[in-house]
Amino acid sequence: SAYFGNEGVGEGYAVAFKLQWIVDEDNPHIVVEPETLEFGQLFVDRESTMEVEATNLGGVDLTVTSITTEGDGFSTAGIEEDLVVESGASFTVEVTFAAGAEQEYEGTLVIESDAVNAEEGLTIVPLFGEGVSPPEISIDPQAIEDDLNTGEMSEHVVTIANDGGEDWPFTTEVELIA
Repeated sequence: SAYFGNEGVGEGYAVAFKLQWIVDEDNPHIVVEPETLEFGQLFVDRESTMEVEATNLGGVDLTVTSITTEGDGFSTAGIEEDLVVESGASFTVEVTFAAGAEQEYEGTLVIESDAVNAEEGLTIVPLFGEGVSPPEISIDPQAIEDDLNTGEMSEHVVTIANDGGEDWPFTTEVELIA
């Protein structure tokens, strides 16, 4: 049983909870969240890590025998020995995406276990990502020098450009020093 109330808690507070139930009393049953990992766009030669949570919603222990990734650009630490997950318990798998080139990437996270709902013992999580070139900022001219006397002014044009393949996600401010 559970009690949810707001006694002693001021307005504006929320209580978050996760409700799960056993779906198969006699067998291990694996459920993953999220069901797909979308890394989105990532600059080439950078990496990003996301997590998948796997839960045993069976009534008996779940035995995970391997955790691997397939497909260029994706990796996981995996496991060195069988992982036993009790009924109602969860474990987290970190997946890393490293974009080596400007292209779209597809792969899979594969969790091998004795779960009755895993087709041929395999739970598959599709993985997606895209390698994009970073912005490349150029400034012309790189330096400005003037010999000015008191009261004289000088005017120069400075060009700041993005020669790279992606937008420059920054704002630029110019500060004139008198």
